[in-house]
Amino acid sequence: MIFIKNIEKTDYEELLEMYYDYYKQVLGTDWTSKIPITKIREFLDFNKDFAEKQTAEAVSDIIPKNMIDKRVLGLYIEEDIIGFACVGIFADNVGGIYSIYIKPEYRKKFIINFKDNKSASEYLLEGVREYFLTNDIDTVELEVPHTIGALKKVVEKTDFIPQAQYNDATKYSGKIKKGR
Repeated sequence: MIFIKNIEKTDYEELLEMYYDYYKQVLGTDWTSKIPITKIREFLDFNKDFAEKQTAEAVSDIIPKNMIDKRVLGLYIEEDIIGFACVGIFADNVGGIYSIYIKPEYRKKFIINFKDNKSASEYLLEGVREYFLTNDIDTVELEVPHTIGALKKVVEKTDFIPQAQYNDATKYSGKIKKGR
């Protein structure tokens, strides 16, 4: 069975692993990958540092300043987590999507149990949409790193409009509608 639920603290290690892979994709591998001594390489790996900070923040019960809610929605097959989306609602009632990640082995795969033969990313985005609709949020903003071209295509396919270009990302804004 495939479902979406809030990621819990018990999923910390798996979430950390996915965040680490996410940062390697967004930021790339750095010079530390060439260090032959494992302990030194791991100590200096900034992707690991970012992943640890984001994972700790994701499972924390503390809601950041200027926000009224934050969640990490997990996409599960049975008990196995295969992806996540970090979402939140700002004090001005605008939704935000911070990270979207699907494990590589599920990105292009259609799973028989998926309703209407949807991909994992489509299923996760439906869960994100449902989260915002449940909280009466109709405007959502997100930034897509330039290094993840596939995500940019998915975002543009779902009617998000580019609002700003940054050195490392494009900011999008879109309306969330019922029944879509």
